[in-house]
Amino acid sequence: MERHAETSRSYEIAGRTGLCARSVVYALVSGLMLRAVFLSGSGGGSEGGQGGVRPKEAFQWLETEIYGQVILVAIGVGLGLYAIWRFIEAGFDTGDQGTDAEGVLARAGMVASGAGYALLGLGAITVLFGADGGGGGGGTTKSVSHWLLDQPFGAPVVIALGLVLLGIGGAQIWRAVKGRWKDDLDLSGWAGSTTGVITAAIALRGVLFVLVGLFLLIAGWQTDPTEAKGLAGALGWVRQQPYGVVFYSLGALALGGYGLYSFVQARRLNFAPSRHA
Repeated sequence: MERHAETSRSYEIAGRTGLCARSVVYALVSGLMLRAVFLSGSGGGSEGGQGGVRPKEAFQWLETEIYGQVILVAIGVGLGLYAIWRFIEAGFDTGDQGTDAEGVLARAGMVASGAGYALLGLGAITVLFGADGGGGGGGTTKSVSHWLLDQPFGAPVVIALGLVLLGIGGAQIWRAVKGRWKDDLDLSGWAGSTTGVITAAIALRGVLFVLVGLFLLIAGWQTDPTEAKGLAGALGWVRQQPYGVVFYSLGALALGGYGLYSFVQARRLNFAPSRHA
């Protein structure tokens, strides 16, 4: 029993630390995007030169600040712990997702999320060693799409990835509308005042994923990797449209709101020992 309690406590620490790190990353990206709008109006070296901000660029900015390298190490470690937490969630089904089709898809999503944040944490560490590739290129999404479209049957794969992202975006919007994000969260006291902001942030983030999915569908259909865009590229595209600065700023605020959601999770998520074997 004592060992089980220690395991549950370690699991909880990993989860809360990782969620704090995720919160910091989203806050950094959001802050840099808003800073670009208010100061210069230029995105500054972002994906495709279109005005978005990628996490790597936020890490590079942070490296130049006082105590920035220490914070980068903490972010890298925190995101690594978050990845471990997601892998444990998927492997041990701590959320009781089950083994039916819906449950398997949910757990596969946890694995994908863990892998993504593990790479993001690695990116934070590699910035410290100057191993980030110098910031060139058009972003991960475009690079991966370019590689895939050079392979046999690459176009259908890119289209499939676009459909997956459309599904993820739709699921995020559904979670926001139905309030499913509130599950297992204690929203009493100060946390209750954040619900409106978080709901809007999750929905808008879902819209961004839908945009990315649409760009991938176009890239796959036209076998043109230049059409592929990640979140930064999608936000840059939004910025180029009529009233784009307004919608771009809303996107930045949405990412900041998602950072707030991560912080609320870090403080108020219920890590029930009975569910965390």
